[in-house]
Formats: sequence, C-alpha cells, structure tokens
Amino acid sequence: MSRAARVASWLEKPGGWSSPTSGGWAYANATHPLVELYLDDTWVDITSYVYYRDRITITRGKSDEASQISPSSCQFTINNRDGRFSPRNPTGAYYGLIGRNTPVRVSVVRNGVRRFRFYGEISAWPSKWDTSGKDVWVEIEAGGVMRRLGQGQAPLKSALFRAITTANPVGYWPLEDGSEATSAASAVEGNVAAKTINFDYASNDTLPGSGPLPTILSTNALETQVCKLRVPVPDSGTEEWRVEFVYYTPTAPAGLTQLMEIEVNSDTYESHRVYLNGSANIRIISDLVGGGITSPFISVTSSNLGGQWNRVYIQMSASGGTTTAKLALIPITTGIEESGTTTYAGTPGSVLSLFSDFNSATDTNLQGGSVGHYTVFGSVDVDAFEDAFDGYNGELPSERLRRLSEESDLSTLIPTYTDDEQPMGAQRLSTLLDLLRECETAEVGRLIEPRDQFGLAFINKSMMYNQDPVLTLDYSQHHLSMPLDPVDDDRYTRNDVTATRPRGSFSQQTLDEGALSTQAPPNGVGRYDDSVTVNVESDDQLGSQAMWRVHLGTVDEPRYPEISVNLRHPSFTESIERMNGALAVDIGQRINIENPPAWMAPDTIGLLVEGYTEVIGVVEHDITYTTSPYTPHNVASLDDEFFGHVDTEGCSTNGAINSTSTVLNVLTDVGATRWIDSATYPDDFPFDIWVGGEVMRVNACVGTALSQTFDVTRSINGVVKSHASGTRLSLAYPAVIGL
Repeated sequence: MSRAARVASWLEKPGGWSSPTSGGWAYANATHPLVELYLDDTWVDITSYVYYRDRITITRGKSDEASQISPSSCQFTINNRDGRFSPRNPTGAYYGLIGRNTPVRVSVVRNGVRRFRFYGEISAWPSKWDTSGKDVWVEIEAGGVMRRLGQGQAPLKSALFRAITTANPVGYWPLEDGSEATSAASAVEGNVAAKTINFDYASNDTLPGSGPLPTILSTNALETQVCKLRVPVPDSGTEEWRVEFVYYTPTAPAGLTQLMEIEVNSDTYESHRVYLNGSANIRIISDLVGGGITSPFISVTSSNLGGQWNRVYIQMSASGGTTTAKLALIPITTGIEESGTTTYAGTPGSVLSLFSDFNSATDTNLQGGSVGHYTVFGSVDVDAFEDAFDGYNGELPSERLRRLSEESDLSTLIPTYTDDEQPMGAQRLSTLLDLLRECETAEVGRLIEPRDQFGLAFINKSMMYNQDPVLTLDYSQHHLSMPLDPVDDDRYTRNDVTATRPRGSFSQQTLDEGALSTQAPPNGVGRYDDSVTVNVESDDQLGSQAMWRVHLGTVDEPRYPEISVNLRHPSFTESIERMNGALAVDIGQRINIENPPAWMAPDTIGLLVEGYTEVIGVVEHDITYTTSPYTPHNVASLDDEFFGHVDTEGCSTNGAINSTSTVLNVLTDVGATRWIDSATYPDDFPFDIWVGGEVMRVNACVGTALSQTFDVTRSINGVVKSHASGTRLSLAYPAVIGL
C-alpha cells in the first residue's frame, strides 16, 4: 500500500491526536493542536480524545463583506467511549465538571510560539454511536459569547435603573412598570411595592435614560381618587441619608405645589415636604416634632422648574450634634446643579417612608406631568451616576462598550478611544447585544470575539485606516492555495444612502458623478439605494454617516470575497515571517497580494479581512479569509507621503506621450484648481498620479497656470504604455476624509 493510501486510511479511523505521526509531516517544527477544557478552575488537555478524522474547523467574523459579524464557532469530534464527555454519566471522569457553556480553547504551536486560535464555550454534548456501540463520540460545536448573548435575551433595564442599582440604594422604586400596573415594583430585593392611585403607567418615555414612566392623571380636589404614592423604607441604620427622584411638569405650577413628603424618625423633625413655589423656587417645608413648621427649611431659586425633566435630591448628614441639610435641583438637559444648604442642632434620623399626594387646588399644573426613580440612599457619599439620566448621550462607542461590558460582567478588549469616534445618542431599552451592535454601527467598526480570551473586542474605524499589511502574499510565488476569483459585479454597490437617527432626522447622500454614480449608464450605473439607522448624538452627524457608506459602496475595483492559504505549503513552512503573519492576521486587518497574474491589473491587491474559516488537521492547516477591498480605508492624513494630497477636480494630458518620456504636459479643466508647483511647495513632492492605468511619480511641477509641465518617473506599477492627448489623469492615492 502506498504512503498516500496509508494516510488516507488512517485519517478515516477514529484515532486521537496522540496517534503516531511518523513519516514526517510538512513542517517538523510544529506540534499538534492543543484542545483544552476549563474544569474545576484548571485548563485540562483533552487533545488525545479529539478525533483527527473530522478535523478542527474554526469560523470567525463575517461570512461575506455585507453581513453582520456572526458568533465565532469551533467544531471538532471527541472520543466518548468511556463516557467521560456525558455530563449526566455519574461514572464519567468529568461528571459534575462539564455541562452547559463549559469553557474551551484551541491553540497551535508554530515556530516555537503558542498561538490561540479559538476561545469559547460548549453549550451541548450530543453523544452519538455506531450500531456496534464500539465507536462512541460527541460532535462538539463551541461558540463565542455572542452566541449566548443572542439567545432570546430580554431588553436590559434602563441606563438609569442599572446605574442607580449599582450605587447600592437602601430603597429604589423606578416606576418603570408596565402600562397595566397598579403599583410600583421595588428594585431592591425585600422592599415592598409602592402603592399608587390614578397613575397612567408607561405613558411618558421622554426621559432619555429611563424606561417609560407614569403620567399623573387628574388632580382635581373634587375627585374621589387622587394621585398617591406611599412606601415604607427600611432603616439604613445610619445618621445620614439621601432621597432622589425625577419629575416633569408641562409648565411651572401656579402656586405652592407639593412633590414629595419624606417621613423621618428624627428627634428634631418628623417630615420634610418638597414643594414647587410657582415659577420662583423649589423649597422644603419641614414639620417639627411636637408641632410647628420651619418654612422654608431650604429654598432654591430657579427658572428651570417646569417644562422639562428635573432631578431633585435631598440629603442629611450629622456631625457633632449638628445636621447639614441640602436641597438640589438639576435640569436633565443641562446637568447644572442649583442647590441650597442649611444646618440645625439635632440628628437627621433615618427615612421611614416616601409619600406623594398630588391633590390640591393648586396642583392642577401637575396634571400631565410625571414622576419616577424614587431612591433612598443610606449615605450622602453616593457614586456618581449623573450621565445616566440622559442615557449617556454623547458617549463615545468605545466608552459605551466598556461601560456596558463592566455592568454585565463581560470581558471586553476595548482600544484606547480617540476623539474622532462618533458620539452616540441616548442608550434606550434594548438587549445587551443590540446595544453593543449600536456602538459598532455608529462607529462603522467591528465587534469581534478575540482568539485568546472569552469575551468581545472592538475595532474602531481609526484602527482600520491606512494600515500596513500584516501579511503580504505573492501570487507568482504560489502563496495562495486556491486561484484568485475576482468578482466585478454590483452586489455591494450603494450610491444612495439615507442615514436616520432614532427619534431624530435623516440625511440622504448620493454619488452623482463618476463610474459608479447614480447617473444612467454609460455615465454611471443608475441608482442603488440603501438606508441605515444610527444612534448618534445629533442630526449633524447623519450626513457624514450616510456619505461614508456611499464611499464604502462605490469602490470601483474587483472584489476578492475569499482567499485561501495552506500553512503546510513550503512557502509558509520555510518562511517564519510569512507563517507568523498568516497566524497573526485578524479581523479588521490588511492583507496584500503582490504580482497578480498578467491578465489582471498589475497593482498590488489590498484586502481587509472581514472573517475567516480555519481547518486544522493532521496533514492540513488551511485558512480561508473573507475579505473586502481595503482601498476605502485609505484616508487623508497630513504629511503622509501617499494620502496627504487633495485631488484635482479634473485634468488631462495636454498632448500625446510615448511609453518612455519623462515629461508630461497637463491641462487642468477650466474652473478647477490647478496642480501645486514644486517651486512654491517643494516639500509636497513627489506624489503619484494615475494616467490611463499607469502610475507615474511626479517629481516636479512647473507652471502656475492651468497648463503645467510634470517631470515624472514612469511605470511605477509596472504598466508600460503610450497615452493619447486628452487622457484623464488624477492622483493615484487621493485624500479621502474619514468618517
């Protein structure tokens, strides 16, 4: 039997990776893959149980350039003849250690370096066997964290709810209950619900950081039912406290209008009542123990009492027999605090209950208003959560991803964000995965699952700009395992894009000139429209959001949806640099292919990796990268040799030129801006131009009129040809403003 036949027969057997590999595989300096499970706080090597007959297949990122990034997956088959991989087998070696979402990781060693290829979790252990019962196996399909996050997750609680509960309140009643609620649920375990009357729940969703809040119905004094909210508060056991709530009134009330009464067990005061005093001030009137009042206890003059959402807090703290009291009003739109303080001899006690009774002849302006987020803290030293009230409006995508991940105990690798990230709009109610995807969409970035830890990583747009290639392949040297398969169709053409902001406006942007413009053929390709919803901070951002997507959708060059490499090929096994590059390439990084076949354009092909499928076997290690054109990610950069120049609006050759001449006469179109001259701008030379498919390097330019003369170096891209008079020319690498 030939060696090839023996290998083929061997590969069909249900052996594990510990089987002999005599006879020499393609690269002797590599070890077999390492497959590990995280069991009992330890990574356990199960490689010897992994069947090589089915290979290890890893998929990450996008399946094509237009799709959404999918959860990573890793498929392999393991030997279960002794039942160790049956979670409910009490005699199995791993009984009680494996089950739903057991962590798993896969790595390889190449050139003496261990490289992780997958990190995820196993959600199921489906045992299978043949009719004899002698071959028992489990077909594993592990997934990244996005698989679990996408499994029917309910919407997250509001940004304000999550922020307040993180600050450990003694009592908290959000009032974000459903439309048919008759009481307000407590968000602190063990506290009773707040009984309410005459509230129209879930009817006001205008507070950005909150879920829908109730509207106050009729407050006419002659009605038999009034709007009430009363709730007992557990004793905090401290001599300081802080009470917070938010309110909205259509206009400032006409007279003295009560918002809240705080009942306390102080030796000095038995309650503190918060009032709006017309459009003049917000004040506290306090009831003394044994009778009498202090009016006003504290008063804060403000012009922001009505017509908007306001945050109010009252806090008391004692020191040496003296209590310091504070009343603060903070308009949500400005975040600017207006406050007043006072002191008195005595103790603040602790909060017994909160009570609101919107029922008096002067309360009519509260009708149609709203209240919510009644909170009691047992301390005045409360962690800041001010940004949550407006839903973190203006937060950068990287900041939001980091915060959401921390709130959800999710491991996330976030780059140091830059000021040019797209500020986001308010965080509204949605699932965690959808909120994370909003960040990805706003930044036109990539939300991926890293290979070396369980969690997420974020690639913002700036990280994809103007990259050097991580891997350079040479087609002529057979670095590709499959032929190039260029696609030059209109599948991803988009020259008309409308960007819409949730609860905001929209912007429609089009490309109206050029080969892929909205003009009818042959001047363009006709209209290809698309739309996108982006949760950005302001309508002003929508134009650039739409135009950037037009830019991505009008790349006038072939696409290479997939390219494949075989890491067992000598071009990789005999090149440490190339092997390391192939294993290092990740989603959002660049691959170059040099020296394409002679029947194609001679230019180096630049590709952005959108995802890949990796197959690891005994005699194979193949990676097929899903790619998109890299060209649109080359953006303007000051002082850059290639991308620091702005293109002319129109120019052509002024006279014919043969294939070797180094003098080129050019004529700029009337009304267009001429080329810079080297006498005035010597530091801006050289630069490259595109003339009829040939790239020339402009070393000098003479003339300050529309007719100018270039001194050029020919055939930079290997094209040698003559050009007729009137041939259009442009920058080879025109500056494009990034998003």
